[in-house]
Amino acid sequence: MLIFLLFYLIPDSTVHLDQVYNTIEQYNNKIYLASFIGNSIYIRESPSIRKTITFSDDANYRIQDFAVTPFVIYLNNGRAIEKYYLTSGTKEEVFTARNISSIIVTPNEELVVSDYYQHKLIFLDFIYNRRLTVSDINIKDMYFSNDILYALTNNAIHLYDEHGNIHETIKIPETSTNIIVKDNTIFLYFEDKNRLYIRNDAWEIIELACGIRDMAVLGHTLVILDESGSSLCFYDLSRFE
Repeated sequence: MLIFLLFYLIPDSTVHLDQVYNTIEQYNNKIYLASFIGNSIYIRESPSIRKTITFSDDANYRIQDFAVTPFVIYLNNGRAIEKYYLTSGTKEEVFTARNISSIIVTPNEELVVSDYYQHKLIFLDFIYNRRLTVSDINIKDMYFSNDILYALTNNAIHLYDEHGNIHETIKIPETSTNIIVKDNTIFLYFEDKNRLYIRNDAWEIIELACGIRDMAVLGHTLVILDESGSSLCFYDLSRFE
């Protein structure tokens, strides 16, 4: 069942950024931002404090997405996953493919990779050897929550455990490009649009006051990087319950 909520949700607050970004992640209650092309990732520690992590000399490095862990940042440039060590400042390549659409780092520090070109979902072990592969699946985006991998395809979300067993398939109301999950609540969105799909017991649609380039959950707050990439919009998650 799909419920339409016909209102225009205004952010609780908005912060204008100093440059244009493409991707937002959260780790340890901090916001991490990256441009699509660039050699740095930025940590927004407070409204007035920004820390820069420069991981390459190549100013034209492509950052499709990234994942943060306590000691490492994993960088996906679309054709390779590179591991940047925060302490030493060194970097190594751990996986390559023709078109890596999404990466996940599990709490056990194991990588899950979506190889869009070969239509595969690949689970790697802790030394980056292939542990198992799910074939014939085109995954656009992934999210890991409560020991479950949420894999977004054109018409459904597939829920896998760490062994590649599928637990559930959830049909989606419209093709979307991105997924995030908070507890058991699923958020779907299409990049640069302002329509947000939310699923608790049923799908709901909410029109936001800002377009969405990317999103992250920070504690009890939904943080949206707007369609221009130059502002952050903050929504208390209780507004979506």
